[in-house]
Amino acid sequence: KNYSLIPAVAAFLAIGVVHSENVHITCGSAIKLRHVQSKKYFLKSNANQQYGAGSGGSGQQVVTLSTARGDPDAFWQIRESHVDTITNTTCRNGTPIQCGSTIRLTHVGSNKNLHSHDQYLAPLSQAHGNNEVSGFGDEGVGDESDDWIVDCVNVVKKEKEKEKG
Repeated sequence: KNYSLIPAVAAFLAIGVVHSENVHITCGSAIKLRHVQSKKYFLKSNANQQYGAGSGGSGQQVVTLSTARGDPDAFWQIRESHVDTITNTTCRNGTPIQCGSTIRLTHVGSNKNLHSHDQYLAPLSQAHGNNEVSGFGDEGVGDESDDWIVDCVNVVKKEKEKEKG
């Protein structure tokens, strides 16, 4: 199965977590997010880089892609959604994430949440209408634009459909 993440508020992020049928992605897990189409890029962030606020960006922490499998800046922790923090619902460590769940991903190195924007275009792909994705919040506290919906896709089924043409 492949988990793709859909922002609960803004544009789509084509990043996925691939795992086998017998392994569950769980609350509290530190995971790496891999680009679905290329299968070689990993989502990463760096606490020392911010988008330029004066040049049309949010001024928040940069989130980008890396090909380095061992990059320590590529780990994200699965946490309860922003909405769940308001209702005091917790994401208990070890609880499997279900398809359709709303989660928050917090960058392990900086404690900033993976955040989507609908008012800022992505600096490298503005021509395609893609929106900026950034690291936002302090110590994992953020807002509803940090919420992501888990969309489960069966990769094996999709690859067989491509072969049929």
